[in-house]
Order: sequence, then structure tokens, then C-alpha cells
Amino acid sequence: MASGFPRDVETLAPEARSGGVNVVHARIARIADALRTRAGEKARNAATIRVANTSIAALLGLTLLANLIALATPIITLAVFDFVVRGGARLTLAALCASGALALVYELAVRRERAAHATDAGARVAARLAASLFRIVLETGVRGRAVAVSTQVERFRALRRLRNTLTGPVVAAALDAPFALVFVTVLFLYAGPIGYVPLAAYAAHAAASHLLRPFATAASQHSARARRALAAALAESATKRETLEALGMHEAWAARVQSLAVEAAQRRRRETMAEAASDAASHAVTSLAVIAALWLGAAQITTGAMTIGGVVAALMVVWRAIAPVEMLFRARGAVGDAGRTLRKAAGASRHDRRARESHHSPHRFEGRIAARGLVVRHEAATAPALRGISFDVAPGETVAICGPASSGRSTLLMALLGLQPSESGTIAFDGRDLRGLDRGSLRVSAAYAPQRVSLFHGTVAQNIRLMAPGADDALVEAALREAGVVLPHRALPQGVDTRLKRGGVGQIDESLRVRIMLAGLYAKRAPILLLDDPGAFLDRDGDRAFVAQLERLRGVATVLLVTNRPSHMRACSRIIRLEHGMIVTDGPTEKVLGG
Repeated sequence: MASGFPRDVETLAPEARSGGVNVVHARIARIADALRTRAGEKARNAATIRVANTSIAALLGLTLLANLIALATPIITLAVFDFVVRGGARLTLAALCASGALALVYELAVRRERAAHATDAGARVAARLAASLFRIVLETGVRGRAVAVSTQVERFRALRRLRNTLTGPVVAAALDAPFALVFVTVLFLYAGPIGYVPLAAYAAHAAASHLLRPFATAASQHSARARRALAAALAESATKRETLEALGMHEAWAARVQSLAVEAAQRRRRETMAEAASDAASHAVTSLAVIAALWLGAAQITTGAMTIGGVVAALMVVWRAIAPVEMLFRARGAVGDAGRTLRKAAGASRHDRRARESHHSPHRFEGRIAARGLVVRHEAATAPALRGISFDVAPGETVAICGPASSGRSTLLMALLGLQPSESGTIAFDGRDLRGLDRGSLRVSAAYAPQRVSLFHGTVAQNIRLMAPGADDALVEAALREAGVVLPHRALPQGVDTRLKRGGVGQIDESLRVRIMLAGLYAKRAPILLLDDPGAFLDRDGDRAFVAQLERLRGVATVLLVTNRPSHMRACSRIIRLEHGMIVTDGPTEKVLGG
């Protein structure tokens, strides 16, 4: 077998000889999809790298050009003072003024072009980071960590601050800072000792940053904690309003919220004062640098080493050399926040890259599911929701899970997805324990339909691609047909481009919403489908299409369907009945329904 060739192919010949044609076709399709996904991912990464390299080169080139053009103004100033003022050459003055205006126009045009490139690059970076940071927010609860809403909101605010930093003036200052050495070099070549002034200013800014950083960091952290505490209290005021009213705690709670608000305001005031102190220090350093340059220039004039025009031009160059560093110093709080956010995103990206490598591997789950002695207890519940559940499901088997309300049917599906932790027992997919599996990889191989329809604001096609990101237009329309939605459809005037506002609630009927959700699951072409009674809200046409799809999936995908409808059970090959969290019946459909 050639290196890197999918191991699944090794088993295709025995399955073909044994007559498992549907299984073979399904596995070939999964292998092909995985290979296409891997190739597409490599192509996208290569394209992203090319675009990034081009953007960086363009930004550096435009920055160098802008800083070189900026030298024109000091040179023209020097010429005006040393030649025009002394000689009274008005025509020369007019020519120099025209040249200065032209240089200014060129510089503005170059900086405008650079700003466009920087904004575009920053927006692309922020968009990519948003996905990583959003994944952190989504996965915290899944990994078993209860995270307050206020903390989650603060993370989104951090993302917004990062986006503003990446698309704001700080980026321009960061680009200009390395090229400030060009101005320093010019000062040393023309103004001698004045070249040491910006270097001393850099050192002073670094020292001030080192001295003020602990105070600014502490003030920022205390202010953030106070804001989170206030936000948490306000959130509890909304979510626990009935409890506060029932226990007569309004006045006490209002006093607590007021105390937290005062604390947050005081902490914010101290943070603002720390920022003001930093700005004052930066302004003082720049002012002292200009005074030092003026003093050195005056000394140079008295010795005849420089002219008045040369000193004025040198002062302009000193300001150009110090300005970007001063900007970075004043924005170091935003830069620090951006750095912390970038480090979090980098960690999420590394995790996501490992997950993608696992997800995009041609070897995916076959669909064999096993549970042994599974016990699941809901939080704060006395009795377990599932008691000693044990079963085996073969690849391609369709299983109906039935039973009365609160029998544990939905809990079982959640436990299989790893969204509901088990108290004891094991769950295995293809012989591998769920606790040792990458959950993201499992969810790529498993499609899940919850009890409540969850569509999002966007077009029909966008909703389907949220569940099946790699689906093209043909696959989207094919999945809709499998779900019983034939285009053109009167409720979808723009077809798959029809925009669903608020997830389609009040816009399309519930049956159509369910069918669109099912279409997303079908388009995923997953080897495992976990369906939590999606037929409860289907109309007659939708139900017929659903039953037909269940029959088509026999031998192609492993299906676990929560249902009490006899028509849905008959479309399955096996029935498991739960009562009080325990399996009371497990057998072939003909035997269970016949009995």
C-alpha cells in the first residue's frame, strides 16, 4: 500500500466480496470527500500565505517610500532658510513651495494606499482570529467548565478591541517605527550630535514604560474585575428576578449593585489616571527631546557647523523620528491587550490545526457504537437519567430509540456526543473510548439533530453549509430534495438564497424549518446520524420524505433515531425501548412491533 493512501481502502475488497455494496459506496464517497477536503485545505493555506506575503511586501515598500518622501519637507525648509531668505529669490521660493506641495500630495497618496492595505490585512487577520477566539468561547462549556455570561461577553469585547487595534493608527505607527532609523541616520550624517536626541528619547520611553507598566497593568486588571463583577450582578438581576421578588431582596440587591457600580467607577477612574500619567510622561519626553535638539542646534550655529535652516530642518526630522515611538508608547495598553488576545488565538489555532488534521484524515469513523454500563446523572438530580445502559450498534444499522417522556432518550444521544458527562460506564466508537477521542473529530463524523430546530439568520444555503461546510450548490439542492424540499418552493422565493430572518421563525412553517435542518445533516454525508425526534413537527409530505431517507440510509450510515412514531420505527432495522433510564426492549423491528 502506498504511503499516505487511506487505510479504509484495504477493507473495501472484502466488503465488496461479501455483498456490502451500499457500505462500499458510502465508504468510497467518504474517502473521496476527505481527500478533496485535505486538498482544498492545502490550497487555501497556500493562497493565504501568498496573499500574506504580498500584503507584507506591499506594506513595507509603501512605508519606506512614504518615509523617504517625508524627507522632502525638511530639505525644502533648509533650502528656503539658507538660500531663499538670504538671497530674496522669489521665483526659487515659488518653485520650492510648489515642490513641497507636490511632495505632500505624494506622501498623502502613498500613506492612503498603505492605510488601505493595512486595513485590509488587519481585517483579514481579525476575521481569522475571530473564528479561533469564538471557538474558545463555544468550547469552554462543552469541556465541562461553567463560564459566566459576563466573562464570555468580555472575551467578545477583547476581540472587538483587537480588531480596532489591527485596523487603527497603531498599525501605522508600528510600520513607521523601524524606518525611524532612516531619520536617525540622516541626523547623524547632517546634524552630528543631534542624532543622539531621538536615541535618548527611545531610551526614555522604554524606561518610562518599564516604570509605569506595573501601575497601569494593576489598574487595568482591577478595573476589568470590577466591570465583570458589575456585569455579573446585572445579569443575575435579570435571570433571578422572580427569586429576588419572592424573597423580598430588592433593596438589599439594589444596594449591592450600587456598591459594585461605585467600585467599578472608582477603578475606572484610577485606570484613566494611570493612562493620563503615561500620556503626560510621553509628552514630557518628546518636549524634552525637542528642547535638547534645539539646544544642540544653537550650539552648532554658534560654532558655524550648522545654519539656521539646517537646525529647523533637523528639528522636523527629530519629530519624525520620535512620533511613531511616542504613538506606540501611548498605545502600549492596547498593544498589550492585542498581544494577549493573539496568544490565546495562537493556542486555539494550534488546537484547531491538530483537530483539522484529525478531522480531515481519510480514516473516519465507520459507525460502530458500543455502550457498557452507562450511568448518566443530570446536575443537581437525585436519580440518574440513564442506568446501566449497554448496547452494540453495527455500522450501517438504523436504530429507533423509543419510550415515554423523561425515559432518557435525548440524554442518551447527548452522552454519545460527549455533551453530557457520564457518571460511570464507557462509550466507544469503532472500539475507541469516547474519553480518549478528539471531540471535534467525532462531531465531524456525526450529524446531530436536536429536539428544537436551530436555524440561524442567513440564507437557506448558508444554514446548510453551517452543518456541511464543504457542500457545493449541487449537494445543497440534492440534500434539500432528500429532505422533501423541491425547488422552486413557494415559501422560498429566492430558492437556496432565500434569507431566513431570526432563523425563519414566523417566516416559514415549522415543518419546512425541520426539513432545512435535516437537509444540512444529509449534506454532511456523515457516517453517524443522531436524530432526536425530528419528525415531531413534520407535515405529511415531510414525514414521507423522512421515512424514505431512513430507508435509503440503511446500510449506508449508522442512525440512532429518537421517536415514538410507528412509521419511523418500521423504517429502522432495530428498536431499543427505554423506561426510567433503562433498556427494557432491544431487538429487530419485526419482532418488537410484532410482539
